[in-house]
Amino acid sequence: RSITLMPGVVPLALRLPLTGKRNVDGRDRARGSGARFASTLTFEDQRYLQRCRAIEPPPDLPNGQFDVVAEVKTVWRILRSASPGEALVVFSNRGLLKPELIATALFRLLPRRKRPLVVVYGDLWQVSTGIRAVVEKTALRLIDPGVAQYVCHTRSSADFVQEFWSISSSKVTVLPYYFDPRTTNGSHVANDTGYVFSGGDSGRDFGPVLRLARERPDVRFVINTTRLGNRDVPSNVELRAERTEGYAALMEGAAVVILPLRTDLRRGVGTLTLLLAALFEKPLIVTSAFGVADYMTNGEHALFVDSSIQQYRAALDCVIDPAQKSEV
Repeated sequence: RSITLMPGVVPLALRLPLTGKRNVDGRDRARGSGARFASTLTFEDQRYLQRCRAIEPPPDLPNGQFDVVAEVKTVWRILRSASPGEALVVFSNRGLLKPELIATALFRLLPRRKRPLVVVYGDLWQVSTGIRAVVEKTALRLIDPGVAQYVCHTRSSADFVQEFWSISSSKVTVLPYYFDPRTTNGSHVANDTGYVFSGGDSGRDFGPVLRLARERPDVRFVINTTRLGNRDVPSNVELRAERTEGYAALMEGAAVVILPLRTDLRRGVGTLTLLLAALFEKPLIVTSAFGVADYMTNGEHALFVDSSIQQYRAALDCVIDPAQKSEV
């Protein structure tokens, strides 16, 4: 959720026609004298900090928790701080209520000349079924007229958003997820302390990984997630719940990385883990989930598997086989 991970969003926002005045209150601070866009996203690059007026988002809570009161406050902060004609960069997937999208819909109540130019960043929603799908499509019809540009991580996402949500291709931009190695610690030399690492929360299916660990008691597994709870795991599996730098450090110390993404999703997940594995030069086993092929080539950057234990088993045997070390 940091623009450091996808800095192209900012130049995109700054290319939009900007005519409004800055409107800064005590809570949402102006950073620098030439602020030209507002955002609920976190910025770390000083070039962007001096142009961004930050709007406080709701907290990012672990274990799928939400702070609904904070989300409502975020809607209010966006509405009262966005300036007419100013670019406003918001995140599409945040929270239970999706406060940034609610604010985007409410801007339609204003005369067009008083609305900000909204850039929606993220993969929008996973497709639902039944009454929820009807509600979501109706909500998007309310939001879409107030959006100047949608930004997707992958071409797969962009094509899907245009087709399923019926959004004009002229409003959809693809900017690949980006990772700046300078934001991590360490030398980024491929360390190998002998364990298999798997991790993450969103869109993961750890069932096959646990089964694989039971089949290979001679191999140590480290799984970093909050989604397994008190689930019974094999004795050769260590459960961790590190965040950010701790997560990266565990991956950097691994011999192999397994990324067990769900294959039934139609939104991108696990992209940062993909890029970290590449940065740390780790053999990567990943399910051929939505959007993965936009970043990785099977057999070159990673080994793609489906969700079957047979393919997981064959891939792990391949990457840990001493005879295959030079090829891997």
